[in-house]
Amino acid sequence: MAKEFINEGGINGIGDTKIDTSHRDFKILQEKIKARANSFSQEERLAHQFLSVRIQMESYLRSENTSEKKLIGDYLKILFGFLGIKNKELAEFIGLKESNFSAIINGKRKLNSDLAIKLGKIFSVDPILLLQIQNKNEVLEIKEQNSNIYNEFNLTNLLKHAG
Repeated sequence: MAKEFINEGGINGIGDTKIDTSHRDFKILQEKIKARANSFSQEERLAHQFLSVRIQMESYLRSENTSEKKLIGDYLKILFGFLGIKNKELAEFIGLKESNFSAIINGKRKLNSDLAIKLGKIFSVDPILLLQIQNKNEVLEIKEQNSNIYNEFNLTNLLKHAG
């Protein structure tokens, strides 16, 4: 039977303790992480970077904080920034005019399913996730603009109306 390792007061990996970044153990861990990261190929590094953004996207989608909207373009800028390419290059590759792609990045135009699939393939992101973020933002915007209108839509009022 494996001996259980208990790290009293140390780094526990779940983020509920304070981390002393000047501690010798932290410095050793940091060096090991850097050494491991430096052993990755460019493709492996990109896969990890894409994964980190995907996790941020999923976290945003689950978040109940409605005060700060994140555009799908905010995430896309980070993703193609990892590649060191420009809007124009990506736009040409996916078959869009640069102006149309910039409008999507800046939230002036909507992402469609075809484009979500293309971007999903390039960046290893589920296209549905891209569309869900866009839909979340649209719902938040509509609720924000018309909050008083939607207050009357509830089960109690429906039952009064029907009965």
